[in-house]
Amino acid sequence: AMGPIFADENERGAYAGFLLDGCLNEMESILNEDQQRRQQLQQQQQEDDFILSDHTSAEVVDLVTILSRLTTNFKVKTLSRLQQPAFPRYLTALATMGKWLLES
Repeated sequence: AMGPIFADENERGAYAGFLLDGCLNEMESILNEDQQRRQQLQQQQQEDDFILSDHTSAEVVDLVTILSRLTTNFKVKTLSRLQQPAFPRYLTALATMGKWLLES
């Protein structure tokens, strides 16, 4: 049977918020782990940093892809209505990811 997936905009927004929070939590976790690894490597003066960054980059690119799909599917109009701090956190994550990807 075909028909609307969500009963109303509130349900649609709740689903978008759930997905967004999960992605942002994972992204923050990955970036924190990467930062800790970089600090450890600098302290140990090892050259394995590139291997770790390549692995982390792949995970981050996957999450950025998911976030872009969320933006496409739910539109900024829906995402901007999410409970605080979801939307500002989302915008900060996008800016951080862009900067991180450019510097990697």
